[in-house]
Formats: sequence, C-alpha cells, structure tokens
Amino acid sequence: MSSLEDRLMEIRLRKERLKVRAAAQRRAVNDGLQQLDGPAEVVDRGIAVYHFAREHPVMVAAGIAGLLMAFRRRGILPLAGSLLSAWRMWSAVAAWADERSV
Repeated sequence: MSSLEDRLMEIRLRKERLKVRAAAQRRAVNDGLQQLDGPAEVVDRGIAVYHFAREHPVMVAAGIAGLLMAFRRRGILPLAGSLLSAWRMWSAVAAWADERSV
C-alpha cells in the first residue's frame, strides 16, 4: 500500500510544480503582450487611416491638394497653423459623428 501512497504523493507534487510553472508562463505571456500594446495601437490607427482613405478618396485627394497649395504659397510655419486648425476641426467633426452613431 505504501507504493500506492508514494505514487499519489509524486502525482500531487508534480501537479503543484506544474501549477507553479503554468503561473510563471502566464505571467511571462502577459508581460510580453503588454509590451505590444503601444505598437498594436499604432497599427490599429494605421489600419483606420487606410480604411478611411479607401472609403473617402475624394476627401484625401482634396486634403493633399490643399496641403500642397498651402505649402507652395506660404511656407512651412503658416502651414503648421493651418494643419493645427484642420486637425481641431477634424477632431470636432469626429467627436460629433461618434455621438450621432451611438
């Protein structure tokens, strides 16, 4: 009977070691995934820009044409102000669109 008890004790010990090992592996995977959060957000934004450009090619073309015209006429510093204004307007429109879609 003692060999059966010894075998059961070995199984219990192995089970505990496996639990500890699995917990360590879960922590390692979680740490690795957390390091990917920043790059994943950048990729998500890139994909969103791509989809927007595919869905609104006229707006993208008009924006590029407007940037080229502004850059040629006024130089880089006034262009930065124009870009900031355009970004603010875009943010307001995007926020408004998000509110309407809910």
